[in-house]
Parts: sequence; C-alpha cells; structure tokens
Amino acid sequence: MHRVRTALARLVALAGCVVVAAVALLLGLNLFLNTGLKTLLNKQPERLHMTWSYAWTWNARDVYVEGYTLRVQGPLDQWWLTVDRATLTVGLRALLERRFQADDVHGDGVVLHYRSRVDAPAIPGRPPPTFVEGITAPIPGLENPPLSPPEEIYPPPVAPWLVALDGVEVENIREMWLGEYRFIGTAQLAGEIIVMPGASLDLSDVTAEVLEGEIDVDGIPLVSDLTLEVEGALEGVDPVTDAGTGLLRRLDATLRLGGHVDDLRYVDIFLRDAPWVGIEGGSGRLDAFLDVQEGVLGPASTARAVVTDLSARVGTYAAVGDGSIRITLDRLARFALVLDSFSVRQGDGAPLIRGRGFRLDATTAALRLDEPPSGFTAVATLPRSEVPNLKSFDRYLPDIGLRITGGRAIVSGQARIEEDGNHVSGRFTVDVPEARLAYTGIPIAGRAHVLGRVVSGLLDEGRYDIGGSSFAVDHVSFDRKNPNWSARLDVRQGRVATEEATYLTTRSDFSCSDSSPFLRIAVGDRKVAPWIDELVRLKNLKGEVRASLGETTLSIDHLHIHAPEAELHLHLEQVGSRTDALLFARLGIFGVATHLAGERYDVQVIDAKRWFYARLARSGQPETMVSNKGVVTKAEDIQTDDRMGMRLFGKNLRQFSAKQTAADKAERAAKRQAAAAAREKRKAEKKKK
Repeated sequence: MHRVRTALARLVALAGCVVVAAVALLLGLNLFLNTGLKTLLNKQPERLHMTWSYAWTWNARDVYVEGYTLRVQGPLDQWWLTVDRATLTVGLRALLERRFQADDVHGDGVVLHYRSRVDAPAIPGRPPPTFVEGITAPIPGLENPPLSPPEEIYPPPVAPWLVALDGVEVENIREMWLGEYRFIGTAQLAGEIIVMPGASLDLSDVTAEVLEGEIDVDGIPLVSDLTLEVEGALEGVDPVTDAGTGLLRRLDATLRLGGHVDDLRYVDIFLRDAPWVGIEGGSGRLDAFLDVQEGVLGPASTARAVVTDLSARVGTYAAVGDGSIRITLDRLARFALVLDSFSVRQGDGAPLIRGRGFRLDATTAALRLDEPPSGFTAVATLPRSEVPNLKSFDRYLPDIGLRITGGRAIVSGQARIEEDGNHVSGRFTVDVPEARLAYTGIPIAGRAHVLGRVVSGLLDEGRYDIGGSSFAVDHVSFDRKNPNWSARLDVRQGRVATEEATYLTTRSDFSCSDSSPFLRIAVGDRKVAPWIDELVRLKNLKGEVRASLGETTLSIDHLHIHAPEAELHLHLEQVGSRTDALLFARLGIFGVATHLAGERYDVQVIDAKRWFYARLARSGQPETMVSNKGVVTKAEDIQTDDRMGMRLFGKNLRQFSAKQTAADKAERAAKRQAAAAAREKRKAEKKKK
C-alpha cells in the first residue's frame, strides 16, 4: 500500500512538472510572440516593420492577435496595414522553408493605405507619381520620398518570404486609401491571398461587399451612400510592371455598384484624354454593372447616372442643366450625356443660349481601367435653341463703335472633336428674326441668317478654318432709312485665330441690293449732299471683299463690286473710333470718290477714279487701276492734283462737304449777308447812272 501511494505521488509530481513545463513553455512562447519575434522581424524597419499590441496562442498554431500593424516599403511604393483583431492557424513546418502559411484567417477592423514613391523609376507611357499632403494616402513613419531608401542602406534580401493566406474572411474594412482614391465606410472581403514580396501578388476567389460608404478623389466626394458587390480575382500582379493603377490590368471581376454621385468630374473616363471636353458637377443616382476581363470593360458593362446641376464643357463654353449619363460597351465604348433643359455660358457670365436636349456623345475603341481611352471621338450636338437677348454677345465685338443693342436669335449646331482631343470640326446655323445694332451712333435693324462651318481647327491654339461659311441679311435699315436693303457674304477663305490681335481674316464673294450703306460707313456721322447719296446708290451689285477684324480694328482691304454699268470700290481702316475710309463709285461714265480721314472729309467728282487710286497708293495700299475701257495703269504711274475737280458749278466741294462748326456756319452766313449787301449796292449805283 505504501508503495502504491509512493508511485501515485511520483506520478502526480511528474504530471505537475509536465504542466509547469508546458505552462512555462506556453508562457515563453507567448512572451516570444510579443517581444522577441518583433525584434527578429524588424531588423530592417525602413523596408519592413511589423508590430502588434497583443498576441496569444495555446498550441503554437492557432494565434489570436490584437492591434496588428504592417508597414512595407519597396523601390516603387509604400504600404501600411492595420487590423484591430485577427485569428489564424499558422503552419509551423512552412516557417522552416521561409513560408508564412496560414488558414482560417479571420480579421476585423481593417485600414489599408497605399501610395507610389515619388522617386520611383519612370515607367514609359505613365505620368510620374505625385504626393500631396492631405490628399495622397499618408503612411505613418515614412516620408515620400524616403529620407533613407531601403535599397540604398540594406543589401538585397537573400530570399523573400512567401506569404500564403487561405480561407481569409475580413469584416469591418473601415478605410482603403489608394493614392488619391479613398474609401471610408463598412466593407467585408473573403478569398485567398498569395504574396511574394517584390515579385508577385495573387488574390483568388475574391468576394467583397460594401455595405455602406463613400469614395473621395483628391479630397473631393465622388460617390456617397455606396453599395458594391464584387466577385473576381487579381492574379499574376508584378509589382514592377503593374505598379499603381497598373495592377488593374490583372483584374477579372464583375462589379455591381450603386450610390449617390456628388461630382462627376472624376468619372468622365471617356473624356480625360481630351482637355477641351469634360463634365463637371452633377449630383444624383449612379448605378453600374461592370464586367472586367484583364482590366478591360466587357460588352455587358453598363453605367447610368441621373443627375442635376451638371456641366458639359466644350472649349471655353459650358452647357449646364439637369440630365443623364449612360455608358455602354459593344466592341466600342460609348458615352452619352443628355441635358433635358440647359443654358450655355462662358465662364461666370450670364446665360447666352437656352434650350432642351443638348447631347455629348463620346466613343473610344477600347476602355481599360488602367490607362486613358484610345481613338477618342466626341460629338457635341446643340439642338434648335434660343438666344433670348443678342445684347449678351455684345462683349465679343471689337471696340470700333459697333454695338449690339437688342434682338433675339435661334441657333443649332454640332461640333466633332477627335484624335488627341484637340482637333475640331463642325457646323452651326443662326437665324436672327430681329437684330438691333448701332455703328458709330447710326442705328441699324434687320434680319440675318448665318451658316457657319469649321472645316478644321486646333482648340489649344484657337485656330479655325471657316471656309464655306455664309452670312445673309435682309430687311435692313440704316438710320431708319431704306428698310429693304439685303446682302450676302460667301466665305471662300476664312481664318479665326482667337489668341491673336487680329482674330478674323476672310476673303469672300459679296452681293447686295444696292450700295447706299457703304457711303454711310465711309462718311460716318457726317451729312451728305442728297445728290451724292443718289449718285452712289448702285443697284444689284456683286463682287468680292477681303476683310479682317481685331480687338480694336476693322479693316476692309479690298471691296470691289461690279455691275454692267456701275462699279464700287471701298477701302476702310478703323482703329477704335478713328476711321480712314476711301470710296469710289461709278454709274455709267460718271464717278465720284470720297475720302474720310479722321475729321477731314474730301469729295472728288472730276477724274475721280485716278484720284481714288492715287490716294490708295499714298496710304501704302497701291493697286493696279483698270479703266472703264480696260486700260491698265500701274499704281506708281498714277499722279493726281488734289486741287483738281474740287470746284463744281462755282462751289468749293471740299469746303462745301467739310463738317461745319457753329462758328463756321455763322461766318459763312455773315459772308453771304455781306455779299448780298454788295450786290444791292451795285444795283442801286447802276440805277443812278
């Protein structure tokens, strides 16, 4: 009996020793997990830094971790991951083969930050990465660029560890910040992860769901009230060639997305390669289904947003209103924006045009998630719309005394932008049932029709070929006179250069009902003798005109109009309010020329054509003179006597036609009275004799 008790005591003591040893081993293992392992793993903190608040295991395989943080820095990018708590089963034998293999990985409370290093080697075809404090993802403990790059202070790793996580389930993903894109909300993820640091990344059998959240880009809200379901894989990612958004080319997935759009400027992926075309603003509902194969949106993909306060920009003009956006794919990726009601503005100015049904359509041959679209084409269609007040366009006129005082118009047109988002072509029409203008104080009223053509143009240079355009007016009155004047201008050659002082030059064919307005233009606000006005009123004329327009200048270099028994020539230079106009008109064998230079106004009725060409040569615009009989005289051979032909029927025409002041009129009246008194005196003397 004594022996039995002794044996039992020894067994109890042995069991106690085993328990104490096991407890000591367990305590030692957990002490190593929380202290020594951190020291072993963090020998190169600039390359890899891993820590946790608390870790515990009962069997050296099943591990519970709280407050886990991982920071990784390579030659191209920087990562930072935190997990509030996690459980996992670790394969111990794999550790001997430099493999961290874990099953049944459950995590809760995850934050992930990623950003590219700004000093990373350049990748052909991609812009260099940038870092903006507060906008790009922050990485605690790391600078960008790094103060001590790990590739410079540490030798290359002998052999990287392989990390394999199977049965991953992560809940409560609170934040994912990838560069300038930031998700905040609640999400969950499941799948398998295999990582070879610096070599490859594979995510297989991934399912993800966003229960609620929002996405910001560059610190600006993009989508709120976000819901998202994802099924797919991200396999074969090379951290060198697939850095940043390049990893999206390895994505095979389907995504169902819904949410509230707060600003569409960052989802106009169709337009990001065209700086002169874009969409901004927009608030409303977004729904999308994306079928992604190797980073390319497949033909089943669709997206639709119904928004308010959307702005579609073409050049410097923006159409603003409420409407919808739709994206579809069928070999070609198609983008369609429609504004139900809209107004067109330039900058912060008042609405210029109002209408319904504005469209912006874009097409590209391929739509990848990792790079801009290629083969870009955009077409902006302006339906028949109203210009409620033509006076809104007065600010676009040069400062030469021409003003728009009122009226209305109907416009429509289409512009096509392609290649690099810079080349433009198109056409537009403007119907003006009522227009009111003023030129140097002379009121002008009438109707107009404009057919504008842009054969080709460069938006960045502001240069456009407008050959083939036309401009027609009818029922025009000048100074409330001759209310049935009409004319037409067909542009043979035309150029618009918005960045130059002289922004419009044209060479056009011209026709008009009569020539009376040209005399009004040539003499400005001066009075004209009625017989001169009737003399130059030539009927049904046709000819050609060369003209240019600048910020403060109007130049008619050449206006020649011919008829069987008549002709009219006009040259005009106007700078601001100063006018230099030279006009010649012939009816049959009788001609008259006028010259207005500032305050000086001359009229020539004898040898008027030679006098006209001589004045042209003197002003630096020599042209060949062709007589009525076809005789050609070179400009340098033309001489004139300014005194010739200035007296007609005993009148000094220069003095007669010059603008008279009140003092001049009083002096002339006094001379007439003196002359009359002298005549009466002579008559009285004759009677006495």
